Amino acid sequence: PDSPNLRMLAATVNERQRQAYLAPYVAGQTISAIGISEPGAGADPAGMITRAVRDGEDWVINGRKIWISRAEEADFTILMAVTDKEKGARGGMSAFLVDKGTPGFNVLRKIPMIGGQATYEVALEDCRVEGWKLLGEEGHGFAPMQLRLGTRRIEMASWSIGMAQRALDMICEYAPQRKTFGLPLSER
Repeated sequence: PDSPNLRMLAATVNERQRQAYLAPYVAGQTISAIGISEPGAGADPAGMITRAVRDGEDWVINGRKIWISRAEEADFTILMAVTDKEKGARGGMSAFLVDKGTPGFNVLRKIPMIGGQATYEVALEDCRVEGWKLLGEEGHGFAPMQLRLGTRRIEMASWSIGMAQRALDMICEYAPQRKTFGLPLSER
């Protein structure tokens, strides 16, 4: 499983969510996605405007998310939304578990990325989520989200260092006879 989402789930699920989401995820039986970024808000979660409002025991979510990897094939998406507009990112942001096929969870478009990869844009239109699918505590979604983002950042840094090291190794392995390092560009 995708370890950043796994790490966020492991830190926040209750027992019911552990059985319904975490256990099958750890077993490799399900795929997850995460919806944080929004059009117009860039990568700043504090600019989030997607709202989740209580309706009885359920939550109704409205807004848009962008750059969601695997949104189309994910069995569930961890979705961030503002539950208290006054507090925003400081105690008013919550996480929800939204299942594939939930009415109102609409994958709008596939966004091509470099290297043949793709992300997706999603619209949430009166997307009703059962109350027990609030991940963690209401208003306390920012810290687990940061735990998830920190994990992904460490992974990406490690991958980048590994790729750079491999490129240097290849230069040294395949071009040792060309001692061009240190020569002016015109002499290489």
